[in-house]
Amino acid sequence: MRRRFYSVLAVTAALAVAGAASALAFFTATGTASQLATSTTLGAPIAASATAASATSITISVTSGPSAPAATGYVAYPHGTTSTAACTISGATGSCSVTGVTPGTTPSYDVYSTLSSWISAATAIVSATTPPAAPTAVTVVGGGTGQAYIDAANASSVEIDVTLPATSTAADMVHLTVSDGTTTVTPSAKTAPSGAGTTAFTALNLSSLHDGHLTVTAWSTNAGGSSTTLAVTAVKDTAAPAPTVTAPSNGAYLASTTPTISGAAGTQVADAGHSADAATVTVTIYSGGTATGPPVQTISGNVTSGSWSVTPSPALAGNAQYTAQVSQSDAAGNAATATTTFVIDSRAPSVTVTAPTAGSITTSLTPTFTGTAGNQAAGTTQSADSSTVTVKIYAGPNATGTPVQTRTTTETSGSWSVAASSALTAGSQYTVQATQSDAVGNTGTSSAVTFTAGPLPPVALAFVNLSGLPPVLSTGNVEMINALGQPVVNTTGSAISVSVSGGLLGPVNVSIANGQTVSTQFSALLTLSSFSATATVNGQTLTGHS
Repeated sequence: MRRRFYSVLAVTAALAVAGAASALAFFTATGTASQLATSTTLGAPIAASATAASATSITISVTSGPSAPAATGYVAYPHGTTSTAACTISGATGSCSVTGVTPGTTPSYDVYSTLSSWISAATAIVSATTPPAAPTAVTVVGGGTGQAYIDAANASSVEIDVTLPATSTAADMVHLTVSDGTTTVTPSAKTAPSGAGTTAFTALNLSSLHDGHLTVTAWSTNAGGSSTTLAVTAVKDTAAPAPTVTAPSNGAYLASTTPTISGAAGTQVADAGHSADAATVTVTIYSGGTATGPPVQTISGNVTSGSWSVTPSPALAGNAQYTAQVSQSDAAGNAATATTTFVIDSRAPSVTVTAPTAGSITTSLTPTFTGTAGNQAAGTTQSADSSTVTVKIYAGPNATGTPVQTRTTTETSGSWSVAASSALTAGSQYTVQATQSDAVGNTGTSSAVTFTAGPLPPVALAFVNLSGLPPVLSTGNVEMINALGQPVVNTTGSAISVSVSGGLLGPVNVSIANGQTVSTQFSALLTLSSFSATATVNGQTLTGHS
């Protein structure tokens, strides 16, 4: 049976020694003898202290001085109990570590001197506050996917959240720094939550930091000191990609309703100082001359070796203006755009042939061809019509084969005119056709007009306006005709004399005046036979019968 006598004295080391100097502690030991222990053989610690070693451990240190004999060692119990020792020290001077302490708490311990199996009746009380536990996470809010990024949009107003563990208390202060290696931004410390939670550092202005790698460091402090730090990396990237549109060029006119839209794009890969440029671009097509209003189409295009290309689907409507806008972003959230405006013109100019008319005979073997043409100026729905009209003359009744002549002329106020370059063959059939293009290559083609080259020479005479008047008088005119039976104008420069015979009174002379086709009127007495006419034109004898 063993008895222990002890009391707890909350005093300094010096007071502990003074209080034990005249005390006697009598212990009855099991065995054959008793042991008398006095303060001179079992003095209280002359110097004892406790310091926080970390958030979950406390170091207790004891020192014996020359004014008191050294004890064989010391034992520390949680204050107010001797049921289970917190830690023990062997020797007159030393230290021991208490582990498993709750971070941020201030536990107290009773430190006793020991002698063999005995403990002192006098003690020293020591206590220490442990530092808080370190933050568990640091997050740059809205800073990209998979990596903390700071972009141009939020560089002057960044939010960084510090996540704290369940042992956090309102007595803890949370600290934060953001550094680019040269400059450091240090916002004011903030009070931690009680228990697990988040402390938000908002509206941080990081404009003074360079683009590139940043180190974000967070820690907590209290009366016991500082927690370990938690450092994460971030990237400040305020430079957006720079996509371009190279085709169609701005202001271009196109014939195709499915034009290829292409350009260049950024190819930056993620590294210590940059976020990665997106591997795709978005092309949005708007109606009109600006990138506003509801999109007509939105197309995604892949970036390959710094280039991209897309094709509208379905086809765009023709005779309209469009604006294509390409956009590209990076992982930090920076984005940039480029635009081009173009016109799709799918309508060809309207061109016609008005002379000669279909089935006609020209009055010259080098006829003048005339017609109408487009004279549309460039606008927001169409390209400019060319001022050049091309006229092709084919031999025969169709506009096929190789033209016998190709003529070009200039449209003026919507009309055109051009003469044959050389004489056509009289009496031969020809077909003329005109074409006109616009600035994008749409080509308008007129209807084919078939005509006969003329004038045809006279080959015979014909009686016209022939009538009988009672009782026996007959009147009429004589007309020169060509091989087609069509009237021929006298172009000899003088009147042509025609002899009409068959009347009872003999031949009658009439004349076809220069520039006329029909002779003066003749009158004759009727006979039982028909009339006949004879004339000489350019050395050729022409005849005719009624």
